[in-house]
Amino acid sequence: MTLAGDMIAASNIVATGVHGLDVVGNTIQRGCESGIDVEGASTGVYLENNVLEDTNANFDYAMGGYPSQCSSDGDAWAPDITVAAGSGGSTTADYNDFDVYGSDATDPYSWGGTSYTSIVGFHSATGQGARDTNDTSSFGGVYLRANESANIEATPTSQSPAVGSANLSAPGELSSDFYGVTPYNTRGAVQFTGSIPDLNIEASAADSSAYGVTATFSLGGLNTGAVSVEAQWGDNEQSSVGVTTATGQLQHSYTDLGTYTVTLIATDNQNDTTSTTISGVQTAGSEYTVYGPARILDTRKGIGTGKVAKIPANGSITLTVGNQGQIPGDGVSAVSLNLTAVDATANGVITAYPVGESLPSVSNLNYPAGGTIANMAIVPLGLNNEIVLHNNGSAPVDLIADAFGYFTPSAPSGSSAYLPFAQPQRVLDTRSGAGPLSAGDAYAWEFVNASYVTAGVFNATVVSPTGNGFLAVYPFEFSDQTAIPATSNVNYRTGQTVPNLVFGTPGDYDSAHQSYDLGLYVGGQGTAQVILDLFGVFEDA
Repeated sequence: MTLAGDMIAASNIVATGVHGLDVVGNTIQRGCESGIDVEGASTGVYLENNVLEDTNANFDYAMGGYPSQCSSDGDAWAPDITVAAGSGGSTTADYNDFDVYGSDATDPYSWGGTSYTSIVGFHSATGQGARDTNDTSSFGGVYLRANESANIEATPTSQSPAVGSANLSAPGELSSDFYGVTPYNTRGAVQFTGSIPDLNIEASAADSSAYGVTATFSLGGLNTGAVSVEAQWGDNEQSSVGVTTATGQLQHSYTDLGTYTVTLIATDNQNDTTSTTISGVQTAGSEYTVYGPARILDTRKGIGTGKVAKIPANGSITLTVGNQGQIPGDGVSAVSLNLTAVDATANGVITAYPVGESLPSVSNLNYPAGGTIANMAIVPLGLNNEIVLHNNGSAPVDLIADAFGYFTPSAPSGSSAYLPFAQPQRVLDTRSGAGPLSAGDAYAWEFVNASYVTAGVFNATVVSPTGNGFLAVYPFEFSDQTAIPATSNVNYRTGQTVPNLVFGTPGDYDSAHQSYDLGLYVGGQGTAQVILDLFGVFEDA
């Protein structure tokens, strides 16, 4: 007896105590029970080239059960093929294709009373099913009844392992499929008649903002019609776009900075799929870690260079930033530095830039002859975590660099995120009541009452100084109020009004005023009025 080339929906094949049965080349969209069930003491049974489909709620399940429906009806969700103990020794099973639906999938076999959760496990235990296939493709719907929706998934796509893999020597194998199509070499009742596409995708990723990434893709081997391209961004987020051209883009904004693996999956209108993976996609933004202030260069004392020597006229020095104090030796993208030119003998310009890059036509610090002047700069690090400091002046000059923090492409412990203010706030003006600050004294200024604020970004301005000097802004320590840093933020001469950008870090908690205080120290001679304008704050990441 032969049962071959049939399409069966919402039903199954049950054989009990048969002798000589070939169940070959059928497509069975089973219900709650097994699609093929061989019972009793059956002999000479061949089960080959069949497609067993687990009906799912995404299709026309009126023609078959699916797990939750079966459960609600009090029915079991049986394995796809069941062979009773009395029939197992005389039954051959091979070349069957099991089309599964994720969590709707069931065990492929129950053999001799034992259920097997995988084809590999079944073959290992019984020696059967060596050429069975696990199929995750989607078969196309066909019509079995007039005036009904497509009620059985039977048409394979090029992605199905059933295509072209039937055993043509199987007992009872037909020469044409359900529709009379020849040649017939596909498992199941319907021959694949389409062309095997060469759909392929190539992709690259580039940053579009601090947190944003754009994936650009190109498709090859296209069929006519639209192609859906889905991006899995590596942060449990997905997005997709439909295209009818060979190129396109997808964009994404990450919540956290870091390095991600991005996968792009293309699916055409024949359900053919292809994918590509882009590893090491790095967001462009950086997280800020407050540090210092710490002096990492002073050419007057050999700090940072190993020798006492000014930067030559129209010359450069190289400064290693990584591993300076608590600055990491790698993974740092930029450093915030206060640069100070000391006692210059001629006008000049200091330019700071990454090692490995060419000298840019910009300046970070412009200094006059006979003066000491400072300016804040954020400098990217180059090869070996080093920067170049170039003196575009006609005479040698001493230079100081004080580090106030560093930037990293991901968020390490202790890093901070910047919150800019829509409107800058004038938070201190000693001309309005407090009076000028005297040289040689340290002042505690109540900054914030929140411990998560790690620094403030200020414009610090010294007004009407009565002598030459400098202003240092630093974390005020109540445990040691004499601990003044060996760094400066603003350097000025008598009568000058001089501003500079400052990254101010709060110090100890002031329990008396319930605040975290900044220290303000005026060094030099005389007095100076001080203005602080707050532009934003850094907060714990």
